[in-house]
Amino acid sequence: PPRSTLFPYTTLFRSPNTVNEFRGSALFYSALFSPADATGALAALPTFVGFTGNAFSAVGAYGEPPFPPGFFFPQGRRVFQYQVTDDLSHIRGRHTFRAGFSWVHDNITDLDFQALGGPIHGSILTNLTDFFNGGGPGTTLTQAFPSATEEGLRFNTFGGYVADDWKVNDSLTVSLNLRMESYLSPTCDTNCFSRLSSTFTGNLNSNAASQPYNQIILAGQHDAYPGTQALVWEPRIGVAWKPFKNDNTVIRTGAGVFADQLPGGLAEDAAFNAPGLNAFTIGNGMIAPGVGGSLFTTAGQASQALLSQFQSGGSFNSISNSVPGFSAPNFFNFPDRFSQPTYYKWNFEIEQSLSHNMVLTVNYSGMHGIHIPVADEGLNGYCPTSVCTGGFAGLPAVAPNAALGTVTQYLSAGTANYNGVTVSLQRHLAKDLMFNVNYTWSHALDDVSNGGVANIPFGILVTDPSITVMQNPHNVRGNYGNADYDVRHYISASLVLTNIIRHTGFHWGPNRVFGGWTMSTNWFYRTGLPFSIVDTSASGALAAFNDAGPIFATAATNIPRSCTSAVNTPCLFPSQFAPASNGAPTGFGNVGRNSFYGPHFFDVDIALMKDVAITEKVTFSFGAQAYNAFNHSNFDQPVNDVSNPQFGYSIATVGPPTSLLGSFVGAGSSPRFLEIKGIVRF
Repeated sequence: PPRSTLFPYTTLFRSPNTVNEFRGSALFYSALFSPADATGALAALPTFVGFTGNAFSAVGAYGEPPFPPGFFFPQGRRVFQYQVTDDLSHIRGRHTFRAGFSWVHDNITDLDFQALGGPIHGSILTNLTDFFNGGGPGTTLTQAFPSATEEGLRFNTFGGYVADDWKVNDSLTVSLNLRMESYLSPTCDTNCFSRLSSTFTGNLNSNAASQPYNQIILAGQHDAYPGTQALVWEPRIGVAWKPFKNDNTVIRTGAGVFADQLPGGLAEDAAFNAPGLNAFTIGNGMIAPGVGGSLFTTAGQASQALLSQFQSGGSFNSISNSVPGFSAPNFFNFPDRFSQPTYYKWNFEIEQSLSHNMVLTVNYSGMHGIHIPVADEGLNGYCPTSVCTGGFAGLPAVAPNAALGTVTQYLSAGTANYNGVTVSLQRHLAKDLMFNVNYTWSHALDDVSNGGVANIPFGILVTDPSITVMQNPHNVRGNYGNADYDVRHYISASLVLTNIIRHTGFHWGPNRVFGGWTMSTNWFYRTGLPFSIVDTSASGALAAFNDAGPIFATAATNIPRSCTSAVNTPCLFPSQFAPASNGAPTGFGNVGRNSFYGPHFFDVDIALMKDVAITEKVTFSFGAQAYNAFNHSNFDQPVNDVSNPQFGYSIATVGPPTSLLGSFVGAGSSPRFLEIKGIVRF
């Protein structure tokens, strides 16, 4: 369970026109996730097994679906964070000048080296035939061998700004702001990072197999990345204007540049590299540990050989001569200059007062993002003629770099776009009634969602894990499509009605019994989220050949792009797509990423509470709250794998993001819940 402690400190300095606020805080957070009975879990099944092309769920010790990529244990972190901020404000005439700085420092003890870096107990990807036979050409093992179970990582972020809020006149205010950010490259206390000597491009290197590993890999690095932007400038402007004397209309507009820190999980990947952590993906062998030709035996021997010969100049060829069946290690790599994700945002809003307690707002907002990190997991991929008998369009027949396995090369190449319009009608509390109604139309597109963190996909608890890496390793734009969280239409409404019994016309009886009742309700509706159609029989065949990316399906006819109901009858059929590759893929699929939409989501919560005044300063409230009051079932996206017998069916329900049971409980929070509660206020 997580534990956290916060120590805030604030100091204010005031003069008639000047205010300075200095704040300091420290926080400690600890979380470790592991099976309750680790020994029993490993005794039941000593590895993690996932299947391609069938309806079986992944299962095994120290792991959970969805698979791929899998969610492995033990993992977690201990975080000690401290930060200081200072904000100075000075009023001079019609100007309010502001300036400030911030420094945030994180010490993170990373506990993921036995899980996300490997995992250490292995992860098997196979098909039902190979599993029945104990192994075979369609089976691969991914396993890691870390030299340490935890490492200390440090993150530093510096920021500063200057601003001027200029009240030009009583009707016009202009805000000018210039912000700067400095995101230093993360560091490791024990120099645990490794990287390749240059950015990996996927070009053929015919001499790689004979090149010493200690020349290919730069080990013992203190910084996670070769280089980052030293400074990011973020100018911004905002305008608020009241065009009429009655102040009933307000027009607001603004534009600016916003930057994000590179996701911390990427720095972790820089530590998941040889020789500090040796990870291998090995194919065409036996599944069970300890038997002849076992994939686990081959992986263990490969790790020992790489460790023993790395410093002495061992190469792929020399190690292979001493360890037959040696497999090249997997690797994470980063560009020579890793740029921070940067977003250009703009908006225009009109606010119109319809009465003294009713406001109508129309807001348009737009965004264009650049330098978003993208994981390319197929640059070293290939497909030999023994598997791709007719060749594979887009991949060579031999590995571009025989000394390496699957190379995940991060690129600062992702883009994103967003346009949305929101219409809101709000009534402030008057005559015991308050409500708010909102409608949003929007369209979000990107090359990769979730900020480019490949090991933590958006929607980890859903049927179809999001596509976090590229299909075609040489075409980032080939992944451009609807964002994972593209909600085209969204409607929400809330209402609070106090003294509800009296408003029904019932005026008899004591007010202490029939007065003070409040009803509140929240309504939510959104259209379905997008998903991609994939073919795991094709991608599974390539997994043993250094390509960890997805393979999209290939459409054979015109296909409806909306899948609103698929519980009893599938909304998609394998016959609508080109026949599954059946272990002999020929090329990348032509169905775009996130080009289909799943079922909509609808939810209503209702609460009824009664206030009873105990004394002048003490009030007791009691009542009930119904979550999903209409007991409406919201179904998840259908199974998206054309080689799965359950393809096109919705096989799970989903719940709201938060519920009575908390967050991250998935469909467990979807039924109707009734909470009886009492509250004392004093």
